[in-house]
Amino acid sequence: MTPDTPADAPIQPLQLSGLEPLTLNERSLFVNIGERTNVTGSKAFARMVLEGRYEDALSVARQQVENGAQIIDINMDEAMLDSKAAMVRFLSLIASEPEIARVPIMIDSSKWSVIEAGLKCIQGKGIVNSISLKEGPAEFKRQATLIRRYGAAAVDSGGNEGLVSVSTVASTSPPALTGWPEPLGEATSSNVCLSDLDGDGKPEVLVGAEYLYVFRPDGTDWFNGDGNAVTTGVFSTALHHIPSSPAAADLDGDGIPEIIAASWNDSTVAVWHANGAMVPGWPRKGSAPFWSVPAVGDIDGDGSAEIVVGSNTSKLYAWHRDGTPLRGTTGVLFAPIGTVISSPAIGDLNGDGVREIVFGTSAGHVYAIHADSTIVWDVALSGLASSSPAIGSILPGGGLEVAVSCANDSVYVLTSAGVRAPGWPRPLELTPGNGRVPSPVLAPLLANLGDSRLDVVACGVDGHLVAWDPNGNILSGFTNVTLGGALTEASPAVVDLDGDGMLEILIGAEDRKLYGFHRDGTPVSGFPIEIGAEARSTPAVWDLDGDGATDIVLAGWDGLVHAWRYPGSFHANGMAWPMFHHDNWRTGYASFPVLTSVDPPPQGPPVPAATPRASKLGQNRPNPFNPVTTIAYAVAGRGPTPVKIQIFDVRGRLIATPVSRVLDPGYYELRWDGRGRAVSWRRRRPVRVPRGGRGGYAHLVVADCACFGFACCSGGED
Repeated sequence: MTPDTPADAPIQPLQLSGLEPLTLNERSLFVNIGERTNVTGSKAFARMVLEGRYEDALSVARQQVENGAQIIDINMDEAMLDSKAAMVRFLSLIASEPEIARVPIMIDSSKWSVIEAGLKCIQGKGIVNSISLKEGPAEFKRQATLIRRYGAAAVDSGGNEGLVSVSTVASTSPPALTGWPEPLGEATSSNVCLSDLDGDGKPEVLVGAEYLYVFRPDGTDWFNGDGNAVTTGVFSTALHHIPSSPAAADLDGDGIPEIIAASWNDSTVAVWHANGAMVPGWPRKGSAPFWSVPAVGDIDGDGSAEIVVGSNTSKLYAWHRDGTPLRGTTGVLFAPIGTVISSPAIGDLNGDGVREIVFGTSAGHVYAIHADSTIVWDVALSGLASSSPAIGSILPGGGLEVAVSCANDSVYVLTSAGVRAPGWPRPLELTPGNGRVPSPVLAPLLANLGDSRLDVVACGVDGHLVAWDPNGNILSGFTNVTLGGALTEASPAVVDLDGDGMLEILIGAEDRKLYGFHRDGTPVSGFPIEIGAEARSTPAVWDLDGDGATDIVLAGWDGLVHAWRYPGSFHANGMAWPMFHHDNWRTGYASFPVLTSVDPPPQGPPVPAATPRASKLGQNRPNPFNPVTTIAYAVAGRGPTPVKIQIFDVRGRLIATPVSRVLDPGYYELRWDGRGRAVSWRRRRPVRVPRGGRGGYAHLVVADCACFGFACCSGGED
């Protein structure tokens, strides 16, 4: 108590939570805190963590909860351990175990970096043990303020509990899907491939590590490829070390995708049936390790798909579906100038019905060739061209364009004739540290505003994210978007995360975080998401479990495959570029169907629906705001609809009603100055519809000029 506090003042209850609430007050007796998940207090637990036996470590936490622990204390402060990485990994695993995560977590560490990393991983309201004044009162106050912001209670070094944090709804990382994360046998930069292997509408998760892994949507084994009941996800041990990424396509026409992967240690490409059997004629040996990702498509017009992949030498390989070489006897289709780290893209550039193969080389050449090895064009750039090209209709008129990044610090758009497009190249820091350059992607970022043209999105190795329109102009909001100062070698994914008709950009970085940005460059709520090590791969985004929400899957350098559920509605037509090289065939072509087993005719790029499926209020951006903030919202219905948006503070007092009028269905946004009035509002996409709609209301909660959450209802109910 403070000196001014009356001695008989009631003691405020301590409110904590995991997935379930825990209230401690004057009537509470002893509180059972499980401390066996503390490496300094349990030698057995310390051995499990040091040896990487996290499943065993989880069982310790589970036993504590089953035995009555109301709170579990987690400490990873061990000299031989990367405490921060271990804390993040263990808490991420706990988040996917409801029987453990139901109780509050006590993050126990003497290192602030470990405490803060842990706070970003826990669900509900936990406890920090402990903070102290040893670094001075200013740092103590800063740490205490951050703990309060993260929504935790704090204990100082004397064991005194801090004041109860005000309960608010804040932007926290999305929850892990049940059954995830799943461990791999080694750290990986392999990009996840999603493919529906059994036709149930729920894609399986494919990824490379020391072996090839395939998981069901719930994180369980698809096929026990190593015969080991302890490990999960190992599909085959035929290939060793797969930093490349798998592909999946129906090669034999039976409606079930085959799985294709290329390895580094073996310099080998292999193809399996979904049941785990190797396809006859495979594997095929190359002359050097494979970093390039296999691309699949009918490139010779024979009605069946071929497999094309570059190697870490001056060779591009191509085989028929049965493993026979497309040309010659070794599978070498073309010998370019320079090695082929770049993953080839496949598309009909000039509309003549014949698909071209497009790829870059270490010597700075970007080639477009035919299946008979003839060169369509060869563009010589002045630096390493290890990025993977993206193909799409960027410019008006006939033909497709190619976007590619080059280590001469430029992003290029080349026409179907191999000529630099007007306004290109554009500058971007792309000098790699290890030969791996982020690849550009194509997506209609402004489709919700009526502009369905493909924009070019790319990130420099310095973490500078940029989006350009087809003419090379930087889109509004992208003049200074960075990944928190971190470097990156990852490529972005572009999707509609929450089903509001607007696209978001997701990209990983070397600071162990997955970042998310709206189409105007502002951060997405719930991001960045921190994992246990560098995020060097591209996330894959889809509805894994068929629950109607969007799921994010990422393989990390921490040796885990993570999966999170993002709140909102999943819409397949909003998945503009949802995984590395766009689709499970790895074509790099923006109009190729994303999840398909067969090779269908080309289709146009996905465009979000003009009329919203449901009325909803979006998170304000920027948040906190100064001096104004923008709030996006969608109005559904069959005609003009009464719409009211009311803003309350955290105590429930009405602050403002910036919108109270009849609106046609469509997408809108308003700008609010925090003073009880709307600065402006505008319609983002006009829609002509017949009359006859329903009313709706939306509530937004704000405090200290930051918006924390909202609730929506329709049909005139408040």
